[in-house]
Amino acid sequence: MIKFFRTIRQKMIKENRVSKYLLYAIGEIILVIIGILIALAINERSQKQSDLRTRNLYVLQLSDEADRNLKQLTTIESNTNAKIKEMDTLIELIKAKDYDNPKLLSKSRLLISVNGFQPVTITYENLKFSGDLKLFEDL
Repeated sequence: MIKFFRTIRQKMIKENRVSKYLLYAIGEIILVIIGILIALAINERSQKQSDLRTRNLYVLQLSDEADRNLKQLTTIESNTNAKIKEMDTLIELIKAKDYDNPKLLSKSRLLISVNGFQPVTITYENLKFSGDLKLFEDL
């Protein structure tokens, strides 16, 4: 194919048909530009699909982390409710002035323990530092 076009160009130059050669050259340039534009459009579409797949993966990971955080909060809530019951028992023992009761020490130790909430934010941190938060701009 390239050899074919080369022979056409050489023939036009030999026959001294400069105006036709210029038209031919302009046409060839236009074809190259159209080819580049098509390649850019294909590349942009491919990039959008890749970004969409990446965003969907992040959404799944964020959902999983939210579920884990909710489970952790549920556990903390249960522990807190248990501590409240133990505190009620402890208050009753103190009101009754039963300071020698063995339950007093064990219930007091239980109340001292702290259950802090440590949320799982790995995916969010990855989004923030990788710059992939831009994937969610259209939401």
